[in-house]
Amino acid sequence: MNKFTERLPHLTLLLAFKTVAEQGSFTRAANLLHLSQSAVSQQVVKLEEVLGGGLVCALHTHCHVDQGGGDTAERYSRAFRAIGWRV
Repeated sequence: MNKFTERLPHLTLLLAFKTVAEQGSFTRAANLLHLSQSAVSQQVVKLEEVLGGGLVCALHTHCHVDQGGGDTAERYSRAFRAIGWRV
């Protein structure tokens, strides 16, 4: 494995984060992805660990993406659109 692929996040982690960012809610993202809210939350935490920083600030009823997370979400959204993935 080279250095690029060692840090390449799994697509399911990216999809979970992108959906949370777009929906502003772990619960709504989970519903769209047909997963539990806990599973989506765990995937976002794993992505944050891989990337080495926080991406989402979760509150009681909603969440928002911080500045770095917003830039990351937009990049991943463009990449998913480019390959034809839609949620």
